[in-house]
Amino acid sequence: MNHDLARNFENAYLNLFWKFQRCQWENYTDDAGHDLTVIDEEIFKLVTSYKNIFEFSGHTGEIIQAVLTRDLVDKHPDVSKLRNRLDLDNQDRCYGHGISQKDMIRRMKPDVLALMQTRTRLSRELGFASYVDLVLFSEGLELESLVALLEQHLKNHLKTVNALVKKYHISLTTSWFSGLDKIGHCDPDFDPGGNVTQFLECIGFGDLLNKIPLIVQEQATASGYVGVMSVPDDIRILIRTVNSLENWLTLFHELGHATAHALNEASGIFQTWTSVYDETMAEVLEPIAAFMLLNECNQQRAKELRLLTSTRCAISGLFELALLENPENAERLYLEHFSKLGMQINDPETWVLDSFRSIDPVYIFNYVIGHQIANRTFIHLRNEYADDFPKWGEWLRNNYYADGRKRSLQEKTKNIDGNVKND
Repeated sequence: MNHDLARNFENAYLNLFWKFQRCQWENYTDDAGHDLTVIDEEIFKLVTSYKNIFEFSGHTGEIIQAVLTRDLVDKHPDVSKLRNRLDLDNQDRCYGHGISQKDMIRRMKPDVLALMQTRTRLSRELGFASYVDLVLFSEGLELESLVALLEQHLKNHLKTVNALVKKYHISLTTSWFSGLDKIGHCDPDFDPGGNVTQFLECIGFGDLLNKIPLIVQEQATASGYVGVMSVPDDIRILIRTVNSLENWLTLFHELGHATAHALNEASGIFQTWTSVYDETMAEVLEPIAAFMLLNECNQQRAKELRLLTSTRCAISGLFELALLENPENAERLYLEHFSKLGMQINDPETWVLDSFRSIDPVYIFNYVIGHQIANRTFIHLRNEYADDFPKWGEWLRNNYYADGRKRSLQEKTKNIDGNVKND
């Protein structure tokens, strides 16, 4: 491999990559109004200029090739324009403020379908059978194994989840998340910063204290979001007010993202990440933090919440794969898949509003992979180190975080009980 060529690409790409991350953070937290399509265009021009260079080899070359391939579609102007219109911060401006959900769906649907079709077309132009195949190539995953994992998750857990849905009177409409908020309890005077400090000190990550700012915004666009402005020195967490156990899990999910980036000691392209690694590291901290900080009752409720969420994500992932094959049957497929949760579905057209169909496509299955690896990681740490929590932190730092993208998720998890393919 031409190392100078690779280094030139890394430097130019990372400058734009961090620029995008910072502008996106400022849009979410400060309503800065940065036009992200401008940065997308810069990235697209860069990757296009390296598109036909075949001198990248070795592991670094594989990562560069994965980055190039993904961004040739995701940063393409036709994709960027549609995705930006559908971004949560832009929906009111692009489709109308204060309109009914029915009208919002009617106005958004053509753009959602066009975005799906555009990603598929561009992927095929690059030699992939579909956008799904392109994404899985960039993530180091295989379609057959992924589908098997999702289906096995449902086979193992759907009966339990159906019982939980009935027990907690959860529905799939806007009350799904409000239903989750009623599971378990959170003290009214809960101090998220204090709880995070307690956790970091307990697990031996005291070097991160005061290095990861925690910003609480009651009206935040997303329930939780991590801004990665620069690895490892500028990582920030944005969350809504923590007033439920579900919010509490979100807090530690986001801390999982932040911790993985803040303890990444790698350089260059190895400071970036795949989506499956990023979400898995976020999921990993949830059962660990629950065990360390919650009482026995809330530990059980947290386990139920995590299972409800991962199972809904498995169904959503399978629905998306079917949807991309047959978009003309969207509503029928939605009913077919989500009715498995054991609840009545009255508004299948709401699939249009799901950001995982437009802003973050071919992504939601990462939570299922992460859920399974998190459970096995937790069991591994308990079996190996009992309640010596600093040893837990040392293991996580050395095995998951320190080398960043130098090793794949499969390589990082091969020594725990099980692997990505098994439940």
